[in-house]
Amino acid sequence: MAEKKKTVRLVGRISGTRDGEDWPAPGETIALPESEANQLLRSGIAVDPDVETATATTAGVETATTRGNQPLRQTAASAKAEADAQAAAKAKAEADAQAADAKLLEEQAKKTAADADAEAKAAAKK
Repeated sequence: MAEKKKTVRLVGRISGTRDGEDWPAPGETIALPESEANQLLRSGIAVDPDVETATATTAGVETATTRGNQPLRQTAASAKAEADAQAAAKAKAEADAQAADAKLLEEQAKKTAADADAEAKAAAKK
């Protein structure tokens, strides 16, 4: 006896083929054996089209790969690298600002010393 069929609407992209045919695109429906349909429903790749009340979009949907969640790890690594680069840039900017302040203070000290010398020479001439 053939297993009962159940229709599901895919919300995620499934790569490869099933029975020699490409899987339907997200948003399309497919009739599958009930056990297989239930497995897709539990995994969140598909929804029951009779129960669904919201429209599923495919924007930002990641597809499964043979390497599991590696793209997510790469994204986390990229985010960490970006945060590290921003922190390094901030630290460099602060160091540059401190160096500029120190140079300005040094120049002001030299000018003050030169002014004091000039005043002392002018007072000595009187």
